[in-house]
Amino acid sequence: MSALNTENVTAVLDSCFSGGGTRGNFRIRSVSGDGFSPSTEEIEFQKRLMKDLGLSEPELAQKRCQGVAKGVVIASAQKDELAADAPFSGFSAGAFTYLMTQYLWHNSGNVESAIAKISPTLKSSYNQYPLGDGNQSQRFYFINKQALPTDAVITESDGNQVTLWLGGWEGESLDSFEKGAVLNILDSQGKPAGKVKGVSRDGLFGKAIVEKKELKVSPQPGMLLQEFSRAIPTDLKLHIGIDSSLTGELGDITKALTKIKRIKAVNPGSGNIPYTDEVHYILAKMTAEYHRRFQQEGLKDIPKIGSIGLFTQGFQPLDKSLFSQPGETVTKVIENWEAKIKSLLAVHILKKTLNANSSLLDVEVAMNLVEQKSQSIARVATVRGANNQRQVRSKTGNLPLNKLFEFQVTNRTNHGLYITMLLIDSTGEIILIFPYQWPANEQSMRLAAGQTMVIGNPKELELKALKKGSGEALLIASRLPLKNAVKTLSALAAERGLRSQPIDLKGEVGAIDDLLSDLSSERAGGLIPSQDKSKFMEVKQMAILSLSFEVG
Repeated sequence: MSALNTENVTAVLDSCFSGGGTRGNFRIRSVSGDGFSPSTEEIEFQKRLMKDLGLSEPELAQKRCQGVAKGVVIASAQKDELAADAPFSGFSAGAFTYLMTQYLWHNSGNVESAIAKISPTLKSSYNQYPLGDGNQSQRFYFINKQALPTDAVITESDGNQVTLWLGGWEGESLDSFEKGAVLNILDSQGKPAGKVKGVSRDGLFGKAIVEKKELKVSPQPGMLLQEFSRAIPTDLKLHIGIDSSLTGELGDITKALTKIKRIKAVNPGSGNIPYTDEVHYILAKMTAEYHRRFQQEGLKDIPKIGSIGLFTQGFQPLDKSLFSQPGETVTKVIENWEAKIKSLLAVHILKKTLNANSSLLDVEVAMNLVEQKSQSIARVATVRGANNQRQVRSKTGNLPLNKLFEFQVTNRTNHGLYITMLLIDSTGEIILIFPYQWPANEQSMRLAAGQTMVIGNPKELELKALKKGSGEALLIASRLPLKNAVKTLSALAAERGLRSQPIDLKGEVGAIDDLLSDLSSERAGGLIPSQDKSKFMEVKQMAILSLSFEVG
C-alpha cells in the first residue's frame, strides 16, 4: 500500500487463516494453504514495487511488522480466529461483512466506532473479534458526508409494485418483512412521501406494494426507505439443530423437542449444507474429537466427554450448566431442560423487536459501576430519535465480578415513556430487574420527558455479577402503559411471594407475549390493522435497545 498515491484507502478482509470447512451451522471463509505458491507474475510485481520504493528484502520485512503503510485495513477476525460465513434469513454472507453493511446504513462514524458497534454481536454469536490497523479515527471509507439512516432502497419499480434491497433492515427481524412490514418512501429532502407494504422476500431482496394513500412521489429506483412498522409473527419458533453425534437418536430427539410448544427440531444436512433448515442452537454430544478441538482452542471449563448439551450456531458450548452428566438419556435431558429451552425461545422472540436503528424515540441507556458513575462500561442509544442531534458512540466493556452496577436510562423525547428492563445471561436466563416493586403500577414505570432513571440504586436494588460469561440488558420503552405485561408480572410476583425484588422469567414465554401485545400498533391505535398471526409494531411507539457486555 506504500506505492499508492493517496492516504485515503480502505481494505476490508473478511477471511482468515487456513482452516476451511464447516463449524456448526457456519462455513469458514478460508481455503487450505497447502501447496499454494505465489505465481511468477506476483513475484515479478512485488520486485517491481520494491524497486520503485527503494526497498530491500530486510526493509520490506521490517515494514510489514510496522503495520499499515497508508489508509486503514479492517479485518473480520483476529489472526488466530475463524471468520464465519453464516446463514441468515434466506441467504448466506460473511458475518462481519453483513454486520458492517448494516452499520453503514445507519451510521457515519469512524472505523474505531464501527468496530466497537459490531464487535459484541460478532463475539457472542460468531466467536470472532474484528480488528483495525491504520488511521481508525477517520470516517469509514474516508467519506465525510453525513448519511441519512435508512433501511432499504428501491431497485426496481413496476406500477404499484417495487423491488427493494434490504441492506439496512434489522437482521434479527428480516423475516418480518414479508409478513406485512411497512416502510416510508423518502423524498429528496429525507421526508416521508408515501408507504410500501412488504409481501414477499428472497434473501435481501423484497417485493412490496405501493400504498396509493398519501403518496406524494412516484417511486423510482434509488429512492431510500425507512421502517414505519414491522410484523412480529405470533407463532415464532425456536429451531434446534440435531448434531451428527446424535443421529442415532433422531427420532427420540425430534419427538421430545416437538413436545415443547414452538420448538422445532432440525435434522443434520449433508456435504456443505450443515442443516436442512435455519437453526438457532445445536444439540450435540461432547465427543472425544470435539473435546480435543476445544482444548486446542484454549477453551476453559469444557463439558465432560459423553455429556449432551446445547451449542451456539458456531458450535461453541453455551454454558456448562446446559450439559448433562455422561450417560443420561437425551430424552431425559430435554425433559429436564424444558424451562431453559422456553427461556431461549423467549429471548429469540425479544430479539425480533430490537429497533435501536429505526425507532423514532430518543432514548439512551448506559451501564456503570455504582462506585464509578461517570465511567460507563457499556452504552447504546437510538439512532433516529426526533431530538437526537448527538453522535452517541456505542460502547461495550467488561463488568467486573462482585461489583455493584447500575443502569442510567435517559428519555430525551418530548413525552413520557413507560420503561421495563431485562437482564439475560449466557444460558438464556431472563431476569426482570425493572419494575421490581410489587404489585407494580403504571406510574412507577413512567419516565418523564427529559429525565434520567437509575435502575440499580443499591439503596433499593443491588445488581452484582457473580459468574464469568457474557450478558445482555434489554431496555423496552413504550409511549403507552404496558398494561398486559404489568398484570401478568404482578400475578407472578404474588404467586411467588415477592415484594421488592426482580423476577426470574425462566420459561415464562407468556409474559413476553404480553409485552408484544402491549407494544403492538393495534393497541396503540396505529395505522396498521392486526392479523391473527402477527403483531405490528410502529417505530414511533416504542424502542427496544440491547446492551451487551462481558463479565469477569
